[in-house]
Amino acid sequence: MSAVLALSGAQFEAHHDTNIAKATLRARHRALEGCRYMLSCSASLMDPKNSSPGESSTDESNSNNILLILACCICLLLYEKLVGDGKANWMPHLAFLAVLFDRLESPGNYRILVSMQRGDQQRQAFEFIHHLFLYNDLLHSTAQRKSTLSKFYLRPAKSAELISNIPFVEGMIQAPPVQWNDDSTKYGRFYYPYLVAQISAGIETVSDACIDAWDGRLDWLPSFSLLGIRLSSNPAPSVKNIQIPDIDQRTNRMDVESYSLIKSLYMDTAKVYLRQCLRRRQGRQSLSQCGLKTVDLACHATSLISQLPDGSRFENVLLWPIGIVGPELTAAKGSEREYIIDRLRALEQRFQMKHFERVREVIIKGWNRSALLSSFNANFRSDDGYDDDVFLFG
Repeated sequence: MSAVLALSGAQFEAHHDTNIAKATLRARHRALEGCRYMLSCSASLMDPKNSSPGESSTDESNSNNILLILACCICLLLYEKLVGDGKANWMPHLAFLAVLFDRLESPGNYRILVSMQRGDQQRQAFEFIHHLFLYNDLLHSTAQRKSTLSKFYLRPAKSAELISNIPFVEGMIQAPPVQWNDDSTKYGRFYYPYLVAQISAGIETVSDACIDAWDGRLDWLPSFSLLGIRLSSNPAPSVKNIQIPDIDQRTNRMDVESYSLIKSLYMDTAKVYLRQCLRRRQGRQSLSQCGLKTVDLACHATSLISQLPDGSRFENVLLWPIGIVGPELTAAKGSEREYIIDRLRALEQRFQMKHFERVREVIIKGWNRSALLSSFNANFRSDDGYDDDVFLFG
């Protein structure tokens, strides 16, 4: 409860209310104390040598404790992100979650993992928390141009859903067998983040063609992970094959149009990110073989963002693309720059989260630094220096 209160307070902190800020910090402190206590009750999980596959009497108790720890920790991670805090504040939570999920896959903890996924409510809670962790781990990797902490996206695919790499245990739901024709089939809904993680890790086989092969599924994003909606463009999206419940036909048609914009936007964003990583590792000369120019992709992405209606249900997935493509808008693209800043202000007004303001600050700082130094080094780009603090934008 304290972690939820702290997370709720993140929204009010944008209004600079000192009383709410103090109450939020107290709730955050209580949540941290609660995590420490629950960890002491499940210490064996953090040391697999103390675990035994035969000890099943405490599986349910351990699974409940671990699920509470995961929920508390993810709330604290989201709090640090939403208030716009830097790496020193959010990284300990992200690193701890990475260790905990890794421990859950150790042989001594198979039964605990299975126990956590037997009931519908527990399974959905665990899956949602896992999606939140994987997504923020991906944000961390793109912010620093480094591999993800988790190996989830880097391991060989074991099923169409890339489920946890554990053997069959009675009571565990297995993914259906599939014919693997290519990576987009093997990795299913996780194909897009798989590509991004591969780019972050420096895998040189990822190309624009790999990105173009993405089917457009968005249910790897936390916002859509439990909706049971498969947004796919194969066949081409239409009102008939994108079933969105409890909305009228007109709204459905608008959602399909917005989805098409988001799919194209995420494709452009991945291509921009691919070029950013190539440029940082190999220099600008490496981009000569990439075809489309980075700035042209960034401008096209900005145009797509401008076509998404204000108040769209897809606005909550704009921040990461903006954080990637925004820095690539050169001084000559003044109207695009102005639009990006205005849209970030509108998003901040809608969602009342301080990290939208932080994105504006970081992008503007990058533009200013690029303008200051470009006259000294024609090859300089705003992401070359990456010695500043790191934030989670998404």
